[in-house]
Amino acid sequence: MSRRIDRSPEGGNLARLGFYTATVRKVVKEWQGRVPSMFLEDCYTRIALAVIHQTKLELPHVVPQQWLSLIWQLGAAITKVYADKRKPHTWLIQRANGGMTDGRWPEWKEIASEIERRGGPSFTVRVLRQEAKRMKLVTPPGP
Repeated sequence: MSRRIDRSPEGGNLARLGFYTATVRKVVKEWQGRVPSMFLEDCYTRIALAVIHQTKLELPHVVPQQWLSLIWQLGAAITKVYADKRKPHTWLIQRANGGMTDGRWPEWKEIASEIERRGGPSFTVRVLRQEAKRMKLVTPPGP
């Protein structure tokens, strides 16, 4: 009998939502130390989900006035990341949010072909693999 083992990429759900892309990391770096990291990560998750799924942003807590700029900056960063179809990170985020099986990627050649079939640019396997690793989207080896 085989059993399903759910595996998450190295960066977890934050990675799936583009938290480790250069554009988002720039905003995060600016705010680190000024806002609690748990708030920053929770806020980013909610913003990214609202942007990706085009839904209303709802924060479960009152946000201090001085942090409103952070919310706008994070929203602008993930919007920019998600909209830039010329970059591999956009396609990898889309794939990570619906195209992994047991937390694992299909073959990289298959991903490159799929991106082209969907109207995206041609990326080499090497470029896709490096970008996924940098974004912490690679699943660590299992037991």
